[in-house]
Parts: sequence; structure tokens; C-alpha cells
Amino acid sequence: MVTGTVVSGLDDVGVHVDLDVDLDVDLHVDGKRGRPLGFLRVPEMSWEHFDDLDRVAPIGRRIRAEVLDVDLERERVSLSVKALHPDPWRPFADTHRIGYSLPGVITRIIAFGVFVRLAPGVEGMVHTSELPDRTFESGDEVRATLLDVDLRRRRISLALDG
Repeated sequence: MVTGTVVSGLDDVGVHVDLDVDLDVDLHVDGKRGRPLGFLRVPEMSWEHFDDLDRVAPIGRRIRAEVLDVDLERERVSLSVKALHPDPWRPFADTHRIGYSLPGVITRIIAFGVFVRLAPGVEGMVHTSELPDRTFESGDEVRATLLDVDLRRRRISLALDG
């Protein structure tokens, strides 16, 4: 585990993190010896879906992360914040069975369906073929029936109740 400060961001890719500690490798930044620069990719920031990188990792934010890899050629340390937290999908799959009806909140509307947050870090999708004849908006509270849980592909299929 390391700590550091977000120093720059690449909107849809990730952020660079100035690490607080010297690692036991010979890395340097911009041709000068110094602390290594870490890189935190968007998928490694959180188990939960988010649309705004500045909300999760704004410049100046202090973070704790796990080192995933040290790439000596690229002089980069790959980081993960979500590795410090348990995967929320496994306990969800262990406690919810096909056919369960549960509450959720619509988080995204896409051309072929809607995503529903079922628990922190766990979202499922309702395909348009399973949607009732009405319109939805992000933030709408709904009840959904669990049709399928695919842990390997991290996909949950749902049907909206009523």
C-alpha cells in the first residue's frame, strides 16, 4: 500500500499520482531522480460506476492505493484504490438468487436498456425487451427481478417489476 497526491488527470483514462514513498526500484521522473510517479487508471478507482473523474480523483486529492505493477521500462507504477476494498459482487451473488425482487435506483439510460444500482458497487442492466411501456430517468427508484448473475463477466440481467 502507498499514499500520494493526484497531480494530473487524463479525463477518460486515469490520473498521475506523486507517491509519498521511495520504492525499492530505480525510477525517476522527467529525467531527475526522485519519488516515482504512479498511475491510477479509471477502472481501478472504485467498484462503483461514476461519470465525473474530478469527483473521484481531483488534482490535489490524497489517496491510498495498492501497487499493482512496477514497469521499469515505462517508469510507471500502476495503482489500484479498489484493490483495498472487497469486491461487492461476490457477497451480492451469495445472498441474492435468481427470481428475487429487490429495490434499486436507475443510474444510466442507454440505447438498449437501463442500468440499476442494486447495492453499493453493484449494478445490473434491464434490456429494452424487459422494460415496461414508460419512460425512466436517472435517479428513479424501481423494483427489479434478478434474471441472471454472471460473476465471471460481471453482468447482472434484470426485469423491472410492474
